[in-house]
Amino acid sequence: RRVLFRSLLQEIARGASGQKHKEIPVPDTWQEALSGDYAAEWLEAMVKEIEGLFAAGTFERVQYKDRMNILKNKWVYRVKRRPDGTPLFKARLVIKGYSQQHGVDYFETFAPTARQVSVRLVLHLAAVHGLHVRVLDVEQAFVHGDLEEEIHTAPPPGLAQKFPQVPAEVWRLRRPLYGLKQ
Repeated sequence: RRVLFRSLLQEIARGASGQKHKEIPVPDTWQEALSGDYAAEWLEAMVKEIEGLFAAGTFERVQYKDRMNILKNKWVYRVKRRPDGTPLFKARLVIKGYSQQHGVDYFETFAPTARQVSVRLVLHLAAVHGLHVRVLDVEQAFVHGDLEEEIHTAPPPGLAQKFPQVPAEVWRLRRPLYGLKQ
């Protein structure tokens, strides 16, 4: 058992191909993403994110009006690996929620997540009873929630060519995005 476990750990450390993967630099800004060696891959990931957000009805384009609190947003990038070891470029549009005003943009905050002890209990019970555990990933799961407050954000930086907007246009959030206080 020990030998099997050790070889499994070594295989995980080496990766699926048996070799260490070339490290892909993760950009901090959209300017870095669209000007580096992997600009095409990052742009494709950004477009996929925006198209998914529009398909989920996350945004509604509206005209800017005086006294609207326009929340800024930014791109967050990650490189994940597929089971075969090839890179998967991920871009997520997040709101800079630190500029939200209590009583205006949000009224309460909460984060419904499972506690680690609960997850361990479920895994323990599954192991004791010989049950199979399955994991699934829902793309853009966060945007399937409801948003009661009226929140506005600027169109995302770096995609003006793909999603042109008039200068006075803002996006009203109809669904939550990562980074919001609520």
